Amino acid sequence: MRRLIAKLAIFLMVPVAVLAFPAWVLFASGESLRDDDLIALRGKTQRFLVGRAYSESTGYVKLKTVLNDTPEVLALGTSRVGGFRWDLFQPRFYNAGSGEYQQFEDLLAFLRRIPAARQPRLIVLGMDQKFFNVRWTEHVPEPFAEPPLLSKRLPLWSVLRSSWPMVYRDYFQRKFRLADLTKRRADGVRRIGLQAIAREFGYREDGSFTWPFWDYDSLDLHQIAHDERYYVYGSGVSDQTVTEVEAFLSECQRRGIHVAGFLPPFSPRVYQALEERPREYGFMFELPNRLQPLFERYGFSFADFTNPERCAVDRDGFFDGQHASERGYRRLWKCWVDSDQRLKPFSAELNARE
Repeated sequence: MRRLIAKLAIFLMVPVAVLAFPAWVLFASGESLRDDDLIALRGKTQRFLVGRAYSESTGYVKLKTVLNDTPEVLALGTSRVGGFRWDLFQPRFYNAGSGEYQQFEDLLAFLRRIPAARQPRLIVLGMDQKFFNVRWTEHVPEPFAEPPLLSKRLPLWSVLRSSWPMVYRDYFQRKFRLADLTKRRADGVRRIGLQAIAREFGYREDGSFTWPFWDYDSLDLHQIAHDERYYVYGSGVSDQTVTEVEAFLSECQRRGIHVAGFLPPFSPRVYQALEERPREYGFMFELPNRLQPLFERYGFSFADFTNPERCAVDRDGFFDGQHASERGYRRLWKCWVDSDQRLKPFSAELNARE
């Protein structure tokens, strides 16, 4: 019996040794932190940055945060609304933008999960142009669904079993260093996840995003030239998506929520490349004519910021072809408020700061 136990122990030493390093990395970096613990961070005074590399539950975390905190102003959309910060708005604000939303129906489902007692007064709604492309098919099933029970109770094991090879890969590719996990920072920001620790990438306590790179639009230009990913060609506007937008506006009107919907800006080089292909991106340039009357019918605010020059957003830089800097979004919001009196009651004086 002792010999059998000894053999079993020797047999188990190998997998234990293999898993020990990635388990420590996942634990030390916060990759395995429970979603409910991330949500609870909002109730503390410490600033934080969450950017996990091996698990994605941003949609769930942001929905639960909205239900817990009941913000009066809510930014809703993909990561392209991520530049809106708390100090732009006078009432209580939260940015529920998430890269997990890949269809407009996700935003509509998000709204319907907010009970009337916890709904905001204003929704700043980012409507990605790709949503309206009849050829756009990417989708993430239930982007704000609650994680499985096992993942909630044993988060370290849940991440470890699927991600341990990637931890080794990323370490040997020098995407993170051991020193990143042990060094202390003087800025008082708690960083959770390897993306946040090693690359300063993730979402902050007000839900807004920060990116680690600037002026990286070569990938966008490549996709435009090759009819790929976010920039697949499309000549017509998706009637189904327009119908979903109208359902969203109708629901907000019924609830008494004001909607400020906008088409997000592209970087100057990307916008120029899109403009040079009017046939391939006909749906994009037709959008304002389809959406403006719809928003006017419901008495809501609408703005087309597809061209960054409209509000001189291009002077402030872009992280990539689709994500303007925070200064760019500050300029965009000020431009919008100056042209639409209905937004002034929601705007803080700080939004005038350059």
